[in-house]
Amino acid sequence: MACNAPINIRRRSAEKCSLKCLLWYKYGNSSCTVRNTSDQLLIPYDGENDVMFNSVSYNPVEVRIFKPSIHQFEGSYTDAEIVIVHTGPNGGLLVCIPVNATTSVAASTGAKLFEDIVSSSPDQDVSTTLNITDFNLNHMIPKSSYYSYTGTVPYGTCNPDVMYSYVVFPLNSFQVHQNTLDALGNLIHDSY
Repeated sequence: MACNAPINIRRRSAEKCSLKCLLWYKYGNSSCTVRNTSDQLLIPYDGENDVMFNSVSYNPVEVRIFKPSIHQFEGSYTDAEIVIVHTGPNGGLLVCIPVNATTSVAASTGAKLFEDIVSSSPDQDVSTTLNITDFNLNHMIPKSSYYSYTGTVPYGTCNPDVMYSYVVFPLNSFQVHQNTLDALGNLIHDSY
């Protein structure tokens, strides 16, 4: 089996999925230590959590922020992508949230949290602990439908023997101000 992720999400060819693709989550607050690895921001996640996908329990271990997105949507990349990495009994779960620019003020708690992370992130190859008291992934996951598929890990060394379940949210489900994405571009270089 070859490495096959990330993919191009095409709305017209996506199949409907109901209970077999059910994502259920209740994340707890976590500390927020951000490490700039030059091509992504990496944030370990240590809160008490309850996450299930396809009736399998998963434990979130980290958040990765890429610019631009690692997935394509109808053949184009989005401005950035948040990837929440979970471990599980048979591989892992990656919850992927495309980030798009807006010129309006961030209205959601998740967008404000994203802006706080980017504005306080360190230079390349440096880690820092941010003073964010309400770092909780419940704020970042959109309340919308999503796509799902199974594939290999999209970063680091591809191991075709270890498969991950992917949950990918659609375009325009998470927006932040253009200035924040410009600042992210000054922190990290393009992921691909």
